[in-house]
Order: sequence, then structure tokens, then C-alpha cells
Amino acid sequence: MTEIKYRDSAARFAVSFCGHAGYAECGKDIVCAGISVLASELMLACEQAQCSGEITDYRCAEGSGYVKLSFSYGEGSFMRRTVGLILACLRLLEKEYGSYLRVVAQSPIQSQSQSRYNEGENQKERMAL
Repeated sequence: MTEIKYRDSAARFAVSFCGHAGYAECGKDIVCAGISVLASELMLACEQAQCSGEITDYRCAEGSGYVKLSFSYGEGSFMRRTVGLILACLRLLEKEYGSYLRVVAQSPIQSQSQSRYNEGENQKERMAL
């Protein structure tokens, strides 16, 4: 099974693709091929958006059976729409081939300032108790 985990916030996106779908043997697996095309498209879009300055802090790691990438972007950007499209396509694949892939939305990435704010608020709540 391929597991796709992602985190999305207003300013940052991260995703990991891990595993082989197992629908068929390697080289004949249409589910794995669909996932690979979407992952490759996202990586290509990131490379182009980084060159144009639309995204920053782009990081990508690839290996046998996995791809991990993350980047920062702005609201309403081309990359935000691209991410939305890729995620919608992955959800459609999951709906049709749920035994072979799982798409998991994880809690949003917080900026350091938001994280510090939340820590301060939590500390205030503990002190009030």
C-alpha cells in the first residue's frame, strides 16, 4: 500500500509518498503509475515555481519507494491551486483503489510565531486552573 501524508497551512505545504501500491507487479501497477505521475507533476511544478520565485524553501528527497517534499507559498498562488488539484486527484484514486493507497491529512504546519503564541495561550490556561 502507498501511504500519502500531507500537511497544509496558509503558508507551507509538505507531503510524503511512501510504499508500493501493490495493485500489480512492479512495472504493471496502474495505481502506482497514477500516484507516480501526480508526484512527478508536483515535483516539476515545484521546480518551475522555485525558479520563478513563487515558492521558497523548497526541499525534496527521493529514494526507492518514497518521495518527500515541502515548500512555502502564498495564498492564491499557482502552486496552491496545483496542490489542490494534485490532492483532489489523489483522493479520486483513493476512492477507487482504497485498498492500495491511503491519503492522510495531518494537522497543519504552524509557523514558529503561531506555535509560540499557542504555547503562551496554553501556559496562560494552565496558570488559570
